[in-house]
Amino acid sequence: MSRKRQPTDVRTAANKWQTHPFATREDWRPGEKDAITGTLMVLDKNRLRVREADFERLLDLLMKDFKIDDRATLKSHVEVATRIYNHNPDKLSDRDRKRLVQFAPKVAGLLRKNAIPIENIITAFDQQHVRGFEPEFCKSIYDQGEADAFMTRIWQASHTLLELADVLSRHHPPGRPPDAGLHGAMTLLGEYWERELGRNLKSDPWKRGFASFLRVVFEFIDPIAIDKLPSAAKRCVRALDKTPR
Repeated sequence: MSRKRQPTDVRTAANKWQTHPFATREDWRPGEKDAITGTLMVLDKNRLRVREADFERLLDLLMKDFKIDDRATLKSHVEVATRIYNHNPDKLSDRDRKRLVQFAPKVAGLLRKNAIPIENIITAFDQQHVRGFEPEFCKSIYDQGEADAFMTRIWQASHTLLELADVLSRHHPPGRPPDAGLHGAMTLLGEYWERELGRNLKSDPWKRGFASFLRVVFEFIDPIAIDKLPSAAKRCVRALDKTPR
């Protein structure tokens, strides 16, 4: 029997979250489990359709209020800015790092100490689950190779946990990193403002206009970021000054 192809809006939890410019973690929900890939994440299409409609209204507003004619170029830049802003790789919190350093060696020690009892429990469970309660028959089909492979996995798991604890114990995260997503999105929008629209970021009225433009765009992307815009805008202008024209 041929395997069904997975639709494009289904992916495993291990993959990157964002394929659509407006997709965030909140737009994905756990779906069914697959034996090969693990838990599948399913995109909430209804939620995304609402977001797309809001985006089209945003474009209408920007074109009207800021006298922009080229909708396609405006759309592509805001979409890319949204991707840049939302690209936030998962980071291990300091609290979880400390807990892993503390508990991983303990779990590794328990696995090594109890490897044989664990193997006996798993073997007995598998035999009863597949063959029923027939001890003599189960004994006759006992597979030493499978038992050895399971023991190997236990030792590999304990070794991995010890290695992980060692690496994390020597890892000292740097100070608070800059908001790279916000600055990257603003730099892109600044380039659009100057290069595509031909408006100077440093002179009025375009200077005030760009600030208003950013507020409207980030009301859509992430309203929480609006308070950071004034200080981030200064860095954006400095970065553009260093960019070859």
